[in-house]
Amino acid sequence: LYRRYFPSRSPLGAYVGLWRFEQKGLIQPKIIESSGKNYVWTLTKKGYQVIAPHLPKLRENGFQSENPAHDLVVTAAHLGEYLLALPEHIELFTEQQLRRYLPEFYPAWIPSEVGHRADGYWRIKGGDIKETIALEVELSRKTKAEYQDVARYYLLKEQITKVLWIVGTPHLGVLIHNQMTVGSFGERKIHNLLTYEQFQRF
Repeated sequence: LYRRYFPSRSPLGAYVGLWRFEQKGLIQPKIIESSGKNYVWTLTKKGYQVIAPHLPKLRENGFQSENPAHDLVVTAAHLGEYLLALPEHIELFTEQQLRRYLPEFYPAWIPSEVGHRADGYWRIKGGDIKETIALEVELSRKTKAEYQDVARYYLLKEQITKVLWIVGTPHLGVLIHNQMTVGSFGERKIHNLLTYEQFQRF
């Protein structure tokens, strides 16, 4: 956090800055594991009201994460090596933007979310190459029917060139792979899977 938001301060100075935001009621810590040792900073309602005027018109007001542990992995994967700044040839669109923005404020390269909402998208441009890559973080299992709906969505959304899945276990990865490639769903070979352990290691 200090490297991203307080680059001119020391880590201690960044901590003091966060503490002051907390004292003003703008942010709050939220525990993400039962051990009570790991937590994230989140906006409060007051903090959201401060930034809301700087956002486009929203179809849905809100900012809370329904699953902080999942969303922390999503954010780490989505930002990747680009915590401090994005290269000019890469754009991001987050799950919160997909959820809150009116579709008219989506970039042209984002598909409509009818039927499914990804955990985010990357847009990568280089020369004549333009790729739209969806991110899917699955740390727990859904039903086969739900995965079939996702497979159908990606089969029809031809502007999405790849999908990166981060899965909780190898077994879940096999299940998802099978659902994404069964029958006509296998016509588009765009699904790539990593286990959560591989993501952490590499």
